[in-house]
Amino acid sequence: MSIEPTDFVARLRAEQEDPERKDALRRERAQRPRRAVFAGIAGALVLGGIGAWLAGATPWERQPVDEGPPTVAAPFRGSPAASWADGAAGIELPEARAVNGMTRNQVADALNKAKEFLVAANLDPATLRGEKTPPALYMLDSFEGTRDEIQDSLNRPSKDRDPLCLFTRFDPAEVRLAGSVIKTRGRMTFESPRPGEVLVHAEYSFVYPLVRVGPGADRVTRVVMDREITFGVYDAWEYETIPGSLVPVQYQYVGFNVPRDDADGFLRPGFGGEGLTPGRGVDPYDLDRKLADLPAGDFTISRV
Repeated sequence: MSIEPTDFVARLRAEQEDPERKDALRRERAQRPRRAVFAGIAGALVLGGIGAWLAGATPWERQPVDEGPPTVAAPFRGSPAASWADGAAGIELPEARAVNGMTRNQVADALNKAKEFLVAANLDPATLRGEKTPPALYMLDSFEGTRDEIQDSLNRPSKDRDPLCLFTRFDPAEVRLAGSVIKTRGRMTFESPRPGEVLVHAEYSFVYPLVRVGPGADRVTRVVMDREITFGVYDAWEYETIPGSLVPVQYQYVGFNVPRDDADGFLRPGFGGEGLTPGRGVDPYDLDRKLADLPAGDFTISRV
């Protein structure tokens, strides 16, 4: 998607500080090249960039794994995700507190909206089946046409306009969920670098058990979607934003067990072990690993 992740906050701050802000922004926007970093990797898709803002987080506790292949009746067998929370229950919010001129209620509202977006963008059936106007879209700020550009990526996906940067989508003609449960685990933090600004940092893994569409299709595979995303929420008295809306400030994602990149806005899961080297390679379930730490170029994964 051709939106530079750091553009949004820069624009907001510039509008607050520049006496001729609107003309300056229009000139700057016309002159600045936009860029997207996209790599189609065996077993992974990557977009954007983000800082290591949870480097000191407590390591996750490892749980024993029930060995054996997944089935429609037990789609998480053989996966650490079997012990993870179901769906939205895995998105736990930190305790809100007043920060830098933002009240406790404003911070709590920002955290809740971030969770609502993650749920709508990664768990909602309409989003997962590739609806072109998912409910989560309307949670985003429409400042400077941002929402229109994201809508354009949903309508006309390509390598340069990638809706997967924010939304998890599968081709309903190709695959469907094996059951109704998606496993979720991760963490959320927040900070306030400037008065009237709250940044919500979310780092989550979503595990989707899938089967092919068609009579008798019962072979189960899994896709692990890792997301790191920072949302900005701003005081409308200080910044030109829609009150309560979310600004996607920075984001990156990796979809594990996605060997095909058709640049059509869908995740294409592998069913034949493509890019899989059991016991070696990158572990999709390593929650202590940062996406920025993944190997450059092609790499294999150890399990799905």
